[in-house]
Amino acid sequence: MANTPVTSDQWFAFYGDAAGNTYMLDTSNLSTETNVSLTFKAEDILANRVPTVRTIVVTYLALGPVTVTFTIAGSDDNGAPVSTSVTAILGTAPLSGGLSVARVYPTPISAFLPQLSLSMNGNAGQLYIATIVMCGTVEVEQTL
Repeated sequence: MANTPVTSDQWFAFYGDAAGNTYMLDTSNLSTETNVSLTFKAEDILANRVPTVRTIVVTYLALGPVTVTFTIAGSDDNGAPVSTSVTAILGTAPLSGGLSVARVYPTPISAFLPQLSLSMNGNAGQLYIATIVMCGTVEVEQTL
């Protein structure tokens, strides 16, 4: 790396691991060769309330197009598992390098403890998420 010429339009991204090692991201290939998945914490909205998720809002660093599958899973009133998935292409070519916001619209799902996960196939592109939020509505408590 020491003898590699650097131009003003090159990107250098560094990351570390738990052992304190530092690595440089290979910006000539912004894709992972292996399948990737990430599962977020289940969201407990309000006790005994069932949220309906209608939109996923993702803020990400735009490093080119990437194909991502978002899945929302939970359980219905009877405790049976329910889920919905949607595949979206985030980002554009050429690289903008800035933060972008995308709204992804899965089939609306009503479930206790909705849990968001995302997955990408190998060589689907590179994704750096800044924030990700599930948006929707919660039923109103009724008193009789």
